[in-house]
This record gives sequence, C-alpha cells and structure tokens, in this order.
Amino acid sequence: PLLELKYSASPFGFAVVRAGGKKDVPLFNTAGSRLASLGYNALIFDCMFQDQYIEITSGIPANAVLYGLGESAPSTGLALRRDGIPYTLWTRDQAPEVPDVNNYGAHPFIMDFRPGGATHGVLLMNSNGIDVTLTPKKMQFRATGGILDLYFLAGPTPMGVMNQLTSIIGRPHMPPYWSLGLMHSKVGYMTVEYCDQVVTNYSRAQIPLETFITDNQYADAYMDFTFSDGYPQKAFRAFVDKLHAKGQRWAPIINPQIHIQPGYAAYESGIADNVFIKDISGKPFTGQLWAGAVHYPDYWANVTQRWWAKELADYHQKMPFDGLWIDMNEASNFCTGDVCYDNGKVHLSGPAAANGAPNVPPAGIFDPPYTINNNNTQVNITVKTISPAARYLDGELEYNRHNLYGLSTVISTRSILNSLIPKRSFLLTRSTFLGSGAYSAHWTGDTASTWADLRRSIANMLANGLAGNAFIGADICGFQHVATEELCSRWAAAGAWQPFSRNHHSTGFQEFYLRPTIRSLAQKVFPWRLRVLPYHYSTFYDAHTFGCSIMRPLFFSFPKDNTTALIHQQWMVGDAIMVAPILQEGVVSTSAYLPPGVWYDLYNHTAIDASAGGLNTTAQAGLADNPPVFVLGGNIVPLGPPGTNTTTALRAGNLTLLVAFPSA
Repeated sequence: PLLELKYSASPFGFAVVRAGGKKDVPLFNTAGSRLASLGYNALIFDCMFQDQYIEITSGIPANAVLYGLGESAPSTGLALRRDGIPYTLWTRDQAPEVPDVNNYGAHPFIMDFRPGGATHGVLLMNSNGIDVTLTPKKMQFRATGGILDLYFLAGPTPMGVMNQLTSIIGRPHMPPYWSLGLMHSKVGYMTVEYCDQVVTNYSRAQIPLETFITDNQYADAYMDFTFSDGYPQKAFRAFVDKLHAKGQRWAPIINPQIHIQPGYAAYESGIADNVFIKDISGKPFTGQLWAGAVHYPDYWANVTQRWWAKELADYHQKMPFDGLWIDMNEASNFCTGDVCYDNGKVHLSGPAAANGAPNVPPAGIFDPPYTINNNNTQVNITVKTISPAARYLDGELEYNRHNLYGLSTVISTRSILNSLIPKRSFLLTRSTFLGSGAYSAHWTGDTASTWADLRRSIANMLANGLAGNAFIGADICGFQHVATEELCSRWAAAGAWQPFSRNHHSTGFQEFYLRPTIRSLAQKVFPWRLRVLPYHYSTFYDAHTFGCSIMRPLFFSFPKDNTTALIHQQWMVGDAIMVAPILQEGVVSTSAYLPPGVWYDLYNHTAIDASAGGLNTTAQAGLADNPPVFVLGGNIVPLGPPGTNTTTALRAGNLTLLVAFPSA
C-alpha cells in the first residue's frame, strides 16, 4: 500500500501517512482539533458529525502549496489563499468579474504540493453546501449535511494524483476532433441572415472558423426547441446545411428550465410525463428565467431522461445540430428568496408555505444550523436558485442535491447525444461538479472585458483542469462590456492556446475580423491553432486515458522545481509545449520562466538552453504577433499543413514532425 491509516478510538482521531515508515509530515492529521459543536451540547475532538452539519479538521504544514476548491475567479493566482476566509462550494449564477466568490461550479477537492514535489490529494465526496477554511496551520471542511466520504490520493506526483482522482470521478471526455477548432457565438444576433454574414466575414478575413453557436435569439421567446421570427425554420435549416457543406459545424444553446406556456410542446409533454421538481405543495416548482415563469426538470429521473431524449431527437430531426451548449444549469433562477411569480400568481416555496403542505421539509432546511459563506457574505442559499425545500421525483431535497444539478443535465444529455449522433458530439456546460468533465466541456462563464478578468481566467482554467474539466476555456476578449483593441488582441493570442477556444460576447461587437490589429493577429494565431491540432488532439487522448489535464500548471511537468509552484500565468499544453502570453496592458514583452531543459521557440526554432537550471527569459510579442510559445527538447510535435480553414481540410493534408532535440 502507498498510504497507511492510523487512528485513535477515544477520542476519535486519525492520520493518513505514507507507507514504509517514513518520517514525513502526515498527509492528513485530525489530532489536536477541539471545537465547540454549535449548540449541540458537546465538545467533539477532531471531527463533528451531526444532522445538517459535518466538520473535520487537519493540521497542515505552512510550506505546503494547495490548489483546487473551484469554482471562482481567484485574484491571488492558482495557489489557494490561507487567510481563514472560507472557500464556499455552492453553485450559483455569478459572473467571474467578481473575484474570490463561489460561482458556477463546486469542486470539493484539494491538491497538496509539498517542497520537493511530493503531492497528494484530499477529496470530500459531498454534494451539500460546504465551506473550506485554510490557514497556515490547518485545513477545515464544514458541510451542511450529507456524509463524510473522504478519499486520500497518494500521488506521489501531480500527474499521479490526477490519475487517481479521475479513476474515481471519471476520465475526461474524448471530444470530436472538430470541436478543437475555433468557435464563435454572440448574444444579440437577431436574424439567421446576420449569422450567415458573420460566417462569411470570417472566411473573407481568412480566419479559420470551425463552429458557429447560436445564442437564445434563435428561439421563440427563449423557449427551447422553437424558432423565433428572425430564425424561420426553413431559412435556419438552410444556414445549418450550408455550414455542413463547407465542413463547418453548428450547435445551439439550450436552457434546462422549461417555460410555463400552455400549448408549448416541451411544457405540455413535461407536465403529462411528470418530469418537474416539486415545490413544498407538491406542485411543479416555479422559478423565473429569460422566458418568464419556468419549471425545472429532474434530470436524474428515468422518466425525465426519456422525455428529454424525445425532445432532443425531435429537434435534431428539424435542425441537425453537431453539439449542444447547456447554460443556466446551476440551476439559475431570477427569483430572489422564497417567492416566485407565474403570471401574477404567487408561488410560495419557503416557510410561509409550510402550513399543511404535503412536502414539508425537516426542520432547519430554511435556516440550517451552519450558514455557509455564500457570495463571501453569507447570502441565503435560496437566492437565485431552486428552493432548498423543493423535492426531486425520488423525494430527495434540493438542499442535499443542489450542487449536482448541472452534473445531472450533462449526464442525461451526453447519453442521449451518444445515441442520437453516430460520431462523437460536442457538449458544453456552465455548471460543474466533480465528474462533469467526463461528459462535457466547460467554460468559465460571463467574464468581463478587463485585463484583470483575462489574468484571472488563466488561473480559473488551470484550477478547472485539477477538477477533471480538461476541455476548458474562457470567452475570448470577455463576455461583458467591450474589450479595447489591445486587450482583445492579447486575449485572442492567449485564447488560441486554451483547450476550448471560443469568441463569445454580449455587449457591442468583438468579431475578430472587425478591427485591423485583432484581424491581423487572428490571421496568424488561429491558423497556428489549426496546425497544432494533431498534437493537441493527442493531449486530449492522454487526458481521456490517464486523467491528466491538458492546460497544465508548470509544476505538473516539473514538480521538483519549486519555482514552478506559484506560476499561474504560463502553462503547459500537454508534455511538450509551454505558452507564456503577454497579459499586461501597454507592454510588448514578458518575463517567461523556463524550467530545466532545452527550449525552442515554436516559430523560428531558436534554442534556449536552461538545462543547467531554470532561468527567466524575456519574450517579445507585438499586438499583431503570435504569443511566446516554447517546445521542450526531447519531444516530437506533429503539425498539420498550413493554409487550411477547417479541421476536415487539415486532416486531409500531410503531417510535419517537429523534432525538438534534448540538447541544443
């Protein structure tokens, strides 16, 4: 065995140590933790286990570097802060432009990196609301219910920990080749003719666009599987067929909530099949979204999966999509608190509705004994989501299952897509739990067009990789507001080297062909992304086979180099390629750290010998230039032919092997 468990029965406590009698500091050690039990009239040593409250604490050395606990937009980089302010795991519709607060995902996993490179993982498999508090001396988990299901992952390397983690939660999904190409979408394209013009403009600008994604404007009043006046079915189908004829792809957005609208087919069939989560009165729970009043399907239930399969199959027959984008699945709800409205009818879901209701929840669901640090301000857990008193079709409370709603949508949808589309298909989700990456790609949500959001998005993507979300990306140039030409150029240069690469925005227009500097940059960097796809695709296969992330922190590849532990604005793509983009305003160079080895400039093959020890080098890049990218000696990188515009054309051409010798 790699690890040993040592415990004391009275008072109960335990320690996890590496096997073999080594004198290392324990990986996890509850000894010495004595905490009052929040009014439970007892003092509990080491851990606390009560209905609606679980707590466990471990000592931890001050020189350990910790990672994980997504999802948020960290202002301090990839390494977790240890200031005693809780990290909260409660999925919510929160844009990442607000840093350091819980947003779309919940990942109860910590990677612990010790000096010299020894690494292990701590996983608490619990879907309830959780606070994790880190200090220089301690690590403490506080869950609002569930069970104490702890896993200790021995490593002893970062890659070893990822292999072990994904053997539990599922290996990253192997995506279709085409989904690695550039994608484009935008809120506000009001007609299908405008969409067609955008695709044409990309082609005229010689910027290779692989996939066009349509946002909500294609649907009538934001209702799934419908067609708005600007997207009549016949013209819309002709647009999709035209994309396919050119070797391009199409995917629409869908929201998991269903609009309450008599005569709307998905609503009528959902009511008839009884697929919706129930409120405290036993009726379908009502919330609000773009379409107005909505119900929430229970995607865990077999009856819902059969209903969802029929809805998707009927829509695919009308519009042959190549993939789907699931949004708002935290699950988002525009209602605040316990009251929602349906055409003026008040729906009570909170304590006021409890009198005489058939689904009265246990005491404490609305006011649990411990309040998690939701939004960093202890915002009530009823805000902007399904009421914690709502029940799934098997009777389980939303209180216990909240963090899993997004996971349920991708598990159900992935299974249906596998049956519906003969080849591998694309699926994108906003909300994630551990295991979501086994079914879907993920993006970091509604980033703002700011330099700070650009930098934070890098650490966020790296952290998502640690949670098994290997197919990860951020909206290039930012989703909210409008990026300056300089910011958009730098973001596009970096975004071309994300695993998932998409230009998606809301305010204004940020298409890559509009502004001259960005157009010139995009004409270089996205053809390079296409050329490197044979290598990139191989990294996806490695992730799918061994569980490693694709966009990796440097310490993954160089764990014995302690300098790499705190670097979060450079990353490895697989084993061979390192990206060091310029992420600061008003500069044309960056200082890049090269770990021990011989490194080659990807574009001109100039060698930099760092084999005697890691070194810093200054890398230059103008606004219209490719970003600094290096190849590590000792690797072979397959490249596709230059001059292609789609992955279909790329795969029809010959490969070139870029051989990087281990010595210059």
